[in-house]
This record gives sequence, structure tokens and C-alpha cells, in this order.
Amino acid sequence: MEKLLKQSELEDLSAYVDGELDGARAAEIVSLIETDALWRQAHQDLLDLNAALDAYVAPSPSSDLAARIIRNIRQQEQRPLASRILRWAAPLTAAAAILISVGVWRNMRMAPVTVQADPAGIRTEDAETLAKENLDFFQDIDIAANMDTLDEIDRLDGAENESEGV
Repeated sequence: MEKLLKQSELEDLSAYVDGELDGARAAEIVSLIETDALWRQAHQDLLDLNAALDAYVAPSPSSDLAARIIRNIRQQEQRPLASRILRWAAPLTAAAAILISVGVWRNMRMAPVTVQADPAGIRTEDAETLAKENLDFFQDIDIAANMDTLDEIDRLDGAENESEGV
């Protein structure tokens, strides 16, 4: 396995090559370069890299670059409004479809429907809804005070207990 300098050591070596270290630390780096083959090789690699970067000459831009940029901008400004709007139509349509799909999916998850039939033929959810809707009515009339209703409730309870065999 090839041994490498640590990140902090490479930073110190780079600072030495760039002349950014104080005298004491620079002397330590010189000593390491002279005595350690790994440091010597890393130093030579940095010198070679610096020489290659110094020798690089960036190509100059073409003389008509500014004119081409301005021409492109003017062409885009001259496009009809409809074509500029249509450029956004597809992404906006896709985003709207995604939002609608998420909304429908989320609504389906949040409102599960359970349908159970009871012997009287009334779905459980309908019976629960009916009871909730009429709760105020039952409380307002105070059915418990009505003796006929209490008798009817007792009669129904007795019939239910007989059918269950209790």
C-alpha cells in the first residue's frame, strides 16, 4: 500500500512552495524534504504542477463573442409571447398533474371507508351518521322522560335478549 501525506501535511507543503510559511515551520518542511523520500516526491510533484499551470496559456475569446451574445439575447426577446409561454407549459402541466395526484392519493389515505351491513339492512356508517345528526334532536326532546319510549326500549331489549338466547 502506497503511503501518502496527510491533508494537513499537504497543506503545509503547498504553503511552503507558495512561500507562505514563517521561518520555523519552513525550516521543518525543508528538513522533511531532505530526509523523507515521501516528502521529497510530494514536493517535486507540487513543483511540476505549478510549472505546468504557469505554462498554460488560456485561449483568447473570438473577436465576435460579444456580438454573438447580443444577437442571441435580441433573438430571444423577439420571440412571440406565445412561444415564450409555451416553453413553460409542459413543466407547469406536469407539476399540476403531480400535485393533483398527490392530493387525491392523500385524500384517499386520510378518509378510509368501512362499510358493514347490519341485520336491519342499514350500513354501519349510515347508522353512525344518523345517530350523530340526530343527537341534538334526542337531547332537545328529552326522550328519557317519555315513559312510552322507555317501555319501547325495554320491549326491544327483551326481544333482542330472547333472540340471542340469554
